[in-house]
Amino acid sequence: MSLSPEQKRHTLLPLIGFLGIVMLATVIIQTVRTVRRTEAMKNTRPLLEYRPNLPGKPLFEEEPMQTEKKDQPDINGLIQTALAKWRSSDFKSSEDYLRTVLVFQPDNLTALSYLGTLYHNSGDFKAAEFFFRKQTAAFPTYSAGYLNLSTVLLKQNRFPEALNEAERAYQLDPKSYNTSLYLAKLYAYNNEKDLAVSYFQRAGTADPRRTLESIWDPMLDSVRHEPEFRAALTTLRKKVAEQTHE
Repeated sequence: MSLSPEQKRHTLLPLIGFLGIVMLATVIIQTVRTVRRTEAMKNTRPLLEYRPNLPGKPLFEEEPMQTEKKDQPDINGLIQTALAKWRSSDFKSSEDYLRTVLVFQPDNLTALSYLGTLYHNSGDFKAAEFFFRKQTAAFPTYSAGYLNLSTVLLKQNRFPEALNEAERAYQLDPKSYNTSLYLAKLYAYNNEKDLAVSYFQRAGTADPRRTLESIWDPMLDSVRHEPEFRAALTTLRKKVAEQTHE
């Protein structure tokens, strides 16, 4: 039996209403996700120790084969604009400016660091790895670059590679609090408790106060109740107390 136009209209109305609700819900979910992503990235900084001025290689040094300076844009101006966009949470515009910098200076440390960090914070760890690998290739003595790379490798569940890059960072800068503490966390994560405690002690020697502020990191949970770790923590607290009363 065929339906009259009026009957068809009444039959379709609930379906149209349901589709409208689905579309509205989809828009709301997408909006919430965008807001959450923006909030999560709002106050981000480049990973670990970000030190743009390297000894012997100025930040904006030009390579001999690059375009003549008069034919280049204002690289410093582009970077400052990119960072201003970053601080205002306009990450898409920031990315565009940083990529323009790389067109003229493919090994620019600032652009590589911030682009790697941007992709890290958005959860695209493979893209972040690309920029941090470029960073370590261009600046092989820059220890923080290997820590950056190690971080994104770990988040891809590539622990042996992450540990290898962290060890390279330590070889370059064994007195770094960040490097020692990061290795302590990696070894604790891998349940290698003796090495975790050893690197924790080294971090405490390099910077007692900042190491003490990091003791509740979940990656240290596997060693938290070990006698050696508790002894190291007691020593660390004494050091910080002594510094406070100096």
